[in-house]
Amino acid sequence: MSSVPITANIKPGFEPVLDVFKANFETGEELGAGFAAFIGDECIVDIFGGWSDRQKKSEWQADTLVPIYSTTKPIAAMVAAMIVDQSV
Repeated sequence: MSSVPITANIKPGFEPVLDVFKANFETGEELGAGFAAFIGDECIVDIFGGWSDRQKKSEWQADTLVPIYSTTKPIAAMVAAMIVDQSV
């Protein structure tokens, strides 16, 4: 198995996040990905790695663009439920 390029900036105590991130590549579930987590204004986890192409020639970068689908459906459903709840 070829080595997957991963760049990580992680605050002490959050190293297990990197282990889980790496595991996704080992199982073949990910080709490329990025993840960041904040507590307030402080970035505690900033990880990206893998490949941005199926041929595994272009490494995933911090600014790799990805399409985002269906991210507003849960929020819209929650708002609709709150409106229904308040009108009853």
